Amino acid sequence: MLLARKHRREAPSEAIVVNLPAGAVRLTAPLELSAADSGVPEAPLIIRGATNAKTELKGSITVSGLTPSSRRAEKWLGREPELGLFELDVSRFNGRAELSKRGMDQRGASSNFDLYHQGRRLRIARWPQVGFSREVIAHVDAADKLVHLKLPDLLFDVVRGEKNVWIGGFWNADWKYETASLIASEPDRDHKISGALGLSTRGSFRLSLFNALGFLSEKDTYVLDAGQKRAIILGEPGASYEVAILKNVIVMKNAKNIKIENVAIEQALGDVITISDSDDITLENCFIGHSGSTAIAIYGGHRNVVRHCVIRDSSETGVSIIGGDYQTLAPSGHSIEESIVQDFGLESFSYRPGVQIRGVGNSVINSIIEGGPHSAIILEGNDHRIIGNEISNVALWTDDVGGLYLDRSWIARGNVIAKNYIHDLGNPTSAQSLVIGIYLDDQFSGVEIEGNIFERCRNRS
Repeated sequence: MLLARKHRREAPSEAIVVNLPAGAVRLTAPLELSAADSGVPEAPLIIRGATNAKTELKGSITVSGLTPSSRRAEKWLGREPELGLFELDVSRFNGRAELSKRGMDQRGASSNFDLYHQGRRLRIARWPQVGFSREVIAHVDAADKLVHLKLPDLLFDVVRGEKNVWIGGFWNADWKYETASLIASEPDRDHKISGALGLSTRGSFRLSLFNALGFLSEKDTYVLDAGQKRAIILGEPGASYEVAILKNVIVMKNAKNIKIENVAIEQALGDVITISDSDDITLENCFIGHSGSTAIAIYGGHRNVVRHCVIRDSSETGVSIIGGDYQTLAPSGHSIEESIVQDFGLESFSYRPGVQIRGVGNSVINSIIEGGPHSAIILEGNDHRIIGNEISNVALWTDDVGGLYLDRSWIARGNVIAKNYIHDLGNPTSAQSLVIGIYLDDQFSGVEIEGNIFERCRNRS
């Protein structure tokens, strides 16, 4: 990039193309692009991946030769796993062997540690392996004001003595997912939820427990031992892994007229790409994903475009767009066009949509948004356009939810939701009471809804 900056100073009217090599390019620091790297409308800076092969910009390093672990659970939830247990020293990578607090109220949450094998993110061992259980009795204790849980005897024995067990669940409402650590009370065979103070919880609610050694049963799952700063992985001898080490892969600030194309940009502990106060940035024919937070975050600026991209595997929101001026109603002109957004909200199961839009004058056009626990699109503000998209397989783990969700504004005007195909919402195995194709919640006003098709939605709109 230093040569590109030098050439830009010497020949500001010439387009500059930076051709990246094929294969994995592992960054040791985020690629930072600023005004010094900016092009002009007729002569942009183009960062281009290989044409006939795959170019990957990664925020990770590879590790192999893991140490066999002698650790064993006092009690396994099922059979003791046949595959081996291996240890990875997390402190080697400046990582923290601690889980991140996730959930609706944890804005900006990101990973402390993420691990990949053969292009797939490894998951923390959990119970149940899929979905949630109601096999607990909960109450708010009168003395400490915390939520207390009575676990089934077998489950209590599995987590007994474990110091890093967490809970994820809906102890306040079925639209509000939260996580917290569990604190055991041995004499009472009881657990309390750390930090869940003063809540009036329900006696039964959907929950999962995770990060207990006794839950390990599937290949490529792991637990984190915060005290020993170790990851204990259920895997195979000789396997190699990728460990995310960068918070971001690309950071753009005050940049203009830059295009990135034909590149896979992936594996960050936080947002993979952040674009702030920048104009005329284009991401085209790219894969952006494997994020510990949001895949693409756009703040301010004008006319930034995501086109013909695949955005997949986001712990939080897939794409967040904040732009435009509420006071003057000047639009930002940001857009997502003919792209695919999949598998989002993987760690925070409520209010982490495929696309979050706030501000004035943003668009989602002719795109596919699928595979999320809550909404596909959450929209706030004025003069947005949601046109020609296919939305499916969302609202999988929450209730009182919409495929498109718009909330609490009498002053929002000029929004258009048209010609979208919205289908197969909700979870057929869950007793959801309210799943809606387009949900105008709490007096949301000023939206034109026209020409949409609804199939297999609990409610159409």
